[in-house]
Amino acid sequence: MTKPTPELRRARLAASAIKGLTVKPAAGGRLLWYWEPNRAEKAAGWKPIAFKEDKRAALAGAEHRNAEVAAWRRGEDPQEASGDAAIAPAPAPIRHSQFQTIREHAERYRTQYLVHKSPGHQRTAGSNLKLICDVFGDLLPSDILPHHITNWTDSLRGRGAFTHLGRKVSDTTAHNRLRTFRALLAWIKNPHEKFSQPKGRNQIWEADDRAAFIAAANNLGYPLMALAMKLAFYTGQRTEDLLQFTEAQLVPMNHILDAQDRAVFTVRQGPDKGKVMGWLLVQGKSKHRDSPVSMHIPFEPELLAEVRAALARNRAVDRAATPPRLLTHVLVNETPGQPGGQPWLYRHFNRRWNEIKDHAIEKTGRTHMDELVWHDLRRSRVVELKRQGYSHDRIATLTGHEPGSVDAIMKVYGPVDSNMTVALLADSSKKSRQRKKA
Repeated sequence: MTKPTPELRRARLAASAIKGLTVKPAAGGRLLWYWEPNRAEKAAGWKPIAFKEDKRAALAGAEHRNAEVAAWRRGEDPQEASGDAAIAPAPAPIRHSQFQTIREHAERYRTQYLVHKSPGHQRTAGSNLKLICDVFGDLLPSDILPHHITNWTDSLRGRGAFTHLGRKVSDTTAHNRLRTFRALLAWIKNPHEKFSQPKGRNQIWEADDRAAFIAAANNLGYPLMALAMKLAFYTGQRTEDLLQFTEAQLVPMNHILDAQDRAVFTVRQGPDKGKVMGWLLVQGKSKHRDSPVSMHIPFEPELLAEVRAALARNRAVDRAATPPRLLTHVLVNETPGQPGGQPWLYRHFNRRWNEIKDHAIEKTGRTHMDELVWHDLRRSRVVELKRQGYSHDRIATLTGHEPGSVDAIMKVYGPVDSNMTVALLADSSKKSRQRKKA
């Protein structure tokens, strides 16, 4: 391949500042300028324009053509908007939503909107957009009707008993994919944007489910996955934050005012004797907000001992690496044959999580666990604390939820939780008997 000349590089740099403008080398060192429509514009009837070697005419002509295209997208007359005769014939005005497919809109949505969101949001929405484009990519927004969404949602939520073929899409996954599609349609102002959502989830990890998972993780030789389960439920934090938990975030808590509270968490022996140690973090999902959520969560001595043991093992592997790694994570990839001590990639962690859950189902016969997902642990912690009688405001101090989000969770879980019903009626019955005796 011939190396571009300095003149060609400078010309390409100038062309890149104007949409559709390109420059191509020709014989004798000449540079030829063109305005070229994109795929959607070409399909609608816009034609390329050749300016030959006239750079000044190319710059002005491309700007002129882009003004016509912009007017056409708004549904106006292109030649009226440009103020004089067009350089080349322009198509008739057409509505913006009629000339781009869902795939083309999705690309604009990804590059113009999602880039301003958190990495986790970009990862999830980007994955959902690919699946959406597989189904609807070649359609125009005006082609999509409510029954298309209904049929797609039904296919996403197909559910059945656990089999060796693997799990089907959960309600949460269906909800997230549909939510991404609704956000895309709203962004392009589609008139059919308000479609119904899958019903809210009401699955939670009960104590026996958690115990089955921990046993399966240890049985398969993945003790750090067992620790991940314990930390996820105890702290109520998201996957992203747990996977980024490092040794530097384990710091003393020196400002606990209540002596009885301090006694619960004070370490009785070892290098942390007499201290209360806690996980200091800023929740990843909140880092892009004006007010990031900072947390400092104390560890009970038994759980702290497990975290310390994991850090000691991982630190030894890190220091023995070439070159040595100086930042040690609590949860690392334990896959046999993989370099030790490496932080998890989210997709690899999720794959290992599902592998362990499948093993737990096989060993215990608890087939309902197939419907449980990692994020249910965060909501399960909310339900557990609510069962113990704590207010939504107090629960939010652990999980970092907005109090209104805790309210929303309990609207889904509260009415179906028989433990709360039993506690309510038992307390009511007790008070009724006391009134009768009085």
